[in-house]
Amino acid sequence: MALDTFKKIVNVIEKNIVAGNYDPFLPSIAKLSEKFKVCPATIKRSLSVLRERDLAVGIKGRAVVVNQKAIKNPFFHKNIVFLTSLEIVANPFYSKVLNLLNKELLADFFRFFLYVSPESFSECGFVPDVVVVINYYDAKTWRKILHFCPKEKIIALNYMAGNFCNVFTDNVSAGYEAMRFLAEKNNHREIGVITTQMEFSYGVYYLRCEGIKKYSNEHPETAIWLEEVETNKDVPEAVDKLKKNHPEITAIFALSDYLTIGVYSYAYQHDLRIPEDLSVISFDNQRFTQSLMPPITTFEENAEESAELLLKKIKNIILDGKKVEKSVAIKPLFIERKSVQNRGPVSSL
Repeated sequence: MALDTFKKIVNVIEKNIVAGNYDPFLPSIAKLSEKFKVCPATIKRSLSVLRERDLAVGIKGRAVVVNQKAIKNPFFHKNIVFLTSLEIVANPFYSKVLNLLNKELLADFFRFFLYVSPESFSECGFVPDVVVVINYYDAKTWRKILHFCPKEKIIALNYMAGNFCNVFTDNVSAGYEAMRFLAEKNNHREIGVITTQMEFSYGVYYLRCEGIKKYSNEHPETAIWLEEVETNKDVPEAVDKLKKNHPEITAIFALSDYLTIGVYSYAYQHDLRIPEDLSVISFDNQRFTQSLMPPITTFEENAEESAELLLKKIKNIILDGKKVEKSVAIKPLFIERKSVQNRGPVSSL
């Protein structure tokens, strides 16, 4: 029998299963042979393919049972592609989001594919139904993505540019709220900021600094100084520069937990106590932050809400793929520990 005919049989049976025409049992091999005018061996081969696709379950000595998850399931075997990098996959927030989504997608019998480079994605041997792009900023990568997938099928996680759906942590809010916490709740009026990677206008550090600048413009009574570093090892020198130029600084906001290690190192080298002499606040809630003495007050991206929203938007795109989904900002979680001390009377929040 021609291969095209065999594929046609498999596709016809699959469509009937999804439509609910074979609930709960497939017709017998004899009836299917008669319907498609092929030998029983061909039908057995077709049923084997259907079992491999999770569409049917063979029961020895009885009829073949249809997979109930496939019946009238618009998400069955839809191809969901995640494009990211190995570095991002190792990040606790993104790892948690991917794990949560993987469980939910598999429960609805989506197909989950993970690519860790634009090159591997461009060699994808099937048509994605939805592409989730995680933390890519460069124009070259986006040109490749849009070459293989229309914008209405794209969801970007933590990337706010482009005319397509974005699910992103509200880093502007995080920068603003960090200043508000230090200045209004803990009475710090001289604050230093350590940042990096400011060249990306839609990057997390840039956006956190935008929130800091917004607070500074609205509250000129609070003095805020910013110092940018190229690598984590440059942080102690950057803090030293801030303190020499502005000795009145009483608090440091390091825009990631890894930058905070350098702040703690500076404090140790200069016999400064945290938080008595220098309060410290950070972002990311890496595992090690609770092991430092004192544990760091920090922000954490909301993995549960991010995964929930991504799943909802993936399903919406499958159900109505012609319109571009609206973007959504997710406020980060704030985790108060022991690295910040109040410097005086508390202002009302």
